[in-house]
Amino acid sequence: IPGSVTYFWFTPTRTGTFQVLCAELCGQGHPLMHGVVVVDTEQEYLAWLGQQQTFAQLSAPQQSGSANQPPGKIMASNLGVAANSKLSRSAQ
Repeated sequence: IPGSVTYFWFTPTRTGTFQVLCAELCGQGHPLMHGVVVVDTEQEYLAWLGQQQTFAQLSAPQQSGSANQPPGKIMASNLGVAANSKLSRSAQ
């Protein structure tokens, strides 16, 4: 169901990489709902976790180009949007 959030949990009994498949009939894309779960030891997990960026680091604005550029142009550049600085008469 689009927009539906589902939760599940489990207690792993062994380490390894495992394929997971959706176990509910939840829409047209159901056969394509698969993924991978990696079960590590606690030490391996903590080492991996230490290498990950925090949410704050991932969501911090990326500054590119000159500090003299308007913020909208910097944002468009960060998003990979090519913007024309002049609108056509029909768009104004």
